[in-house]
Amino acid sequence: MAHCKVCGEGFEPKHKLHIYCKETCREKAYRDRPKNKKKIRESIKRWEQKNRKHYLAVKKAYRDKNRDRLNKKRSEYGKKCRLEAIAYYGGKCACCGEIIEEFLTIDHIKGGGTQHRKKVGNGWAFHAWLKRNDYPKGYRVLCWNCNCSRGAYGYCPHKKKKEDLR
Repeated sequence: MAHCKVCGEGFEPKHKLHIYCKETCREKAYRDRPKNKKKIRESIKRWEQKNRKHYLAVKKAYRDKNRDRLNKKRSEYGKKCRLEAIAYYGGKCACCGEIIEEFLTIDHIKGGGTQHRKKVGNGWAFHAWLKRNDYPKGYRVLCWNCNCSRGAYGYCPHKKKKEDLR
C-alpha cells in the first residue's frame, strides 16, 4: 500500500512510479508544482541518470507504441515553425515577390547556410532553431528558384533580366 503525495490517502499503486491516488490529485499536483522550472528540470535529469536503463526502456517502448502519432505531431510542428518563420521574414520572395508557400524557403543573406544547417539541422530543426532564437537578423525569404540560382550562379535571374532591359 502506498500513500498519495497530495491527499495522503492509501491506495494500491499500479506501478512503482504511481504516486497519486486519483487523477484529480495528479492534476492538483501539476497545477501547484513549483514555478522554478530549472529546479524541476535538474531533478528530472538526476532521476533519468540514476535510472538510465529503465528510463531508456520506457522511452523506447513509448516511442514504438506511439510512432505514428509522434511522427504526425513532429510533422505538424515542423510545418508550423516553417510557416511562422516565413511569415516573420516577410511572407514572400524578397527577389521576385512569389507568395505560394510551397515555393518559399529561408535564405542566409550572407551565405554559409550549409555550414549552419550542419550545426543546427535541416528542415524543421532549422526553422525551430530560428523560432527558439527569436528570428535573428541575417535571413530572408526567397522562392526556391531565386535561392538555388543565387547559390549556384551568384545572382538571381529575375534581377539579371531587369538589368538587361535597362
